Amino acid sequence: MAAKYRIKTVLLATDSDLVAREMPAMLPGLKVVSIKSYDRKELDLPFGRYLEGTLQEDCGDTCVDGTTLLDFTIADLVLLSGCRAFVGHLASNLSRLALALAVARYGKMIPYASVDGPWCPHWQS
Repeated sequence: MAAKYRIKTVLLATDSDLVAREMPAMLPGLKVVSIKSYDRKELDLPFGRYLEGTLQEDCGDTCVDGTTLLDFTIADLVLLSGCRAFVGHLASNLSRLALALAVARYGKMIPYASVDGPWCPHWQS
């Protein structure tokens, strides 16, 4: 997609600190931009747990509070709404919203690809 649409910059939104650190090496020749102003460690949850679920649990200081999660979400949406092509997990409401915001920003459909498929753990549920 990068070659086809002459993309030079990847806007990366992720909850994973590991992905944010390793993605630049995985995409040689592309500039990777992500929001580095917060510590993603509090967003890294064990496999099978979702941030939305932590808002409904009584887990003391180990959960992300709603205000923090909202701040991270809005920052990622602002970042992603500037994309001219989109690759994402379209079963995610956040991804669909980011794609819709990018389309609205440019006034036309942008190229997109979905990474949804049987390799996603929740695909079968």
